[in-house]
Amino acid sequence: MSTSITSERAARQPVPPRRSVASLRAPAAAPSASLNRLSVRWQAALTAAQDAVHAAAGGHPALAPAEAGERDRRLAQEREVVSRLLEEAARTEHVRLVRGIAARPR
Repeated sequence: MSTSITSERAARQPVPPRRSVASLRAPAAAPSASLNRLSVRWQAALTAAQDAVHAAAGGHPALAPAEAGERDRRLAQEREVVSRLLEEAARTEHVRLVRGIAARPR
């Protein structure tokens, strides 16, 4: 198909009305609900990651004990950082964080 035919077809097609980006977004949830939902998801992700490290360290030859210890340490640091960031966001938004990131027992 030649370019002139393609451009003629494109010119004949109706142009859809422009929509603002704001109209495409889902309605915003209350800050407290969003932060608490985010906290629960972070908690689940960090717990799953730590469970995976502990399972792999329990005899999997691909993960040396030193590597498992390092990954466990880094996950604990990430847990602390995420906890602080969520608490800071809650203070900034003036909301109560119901479900913070819990420290994971070793």
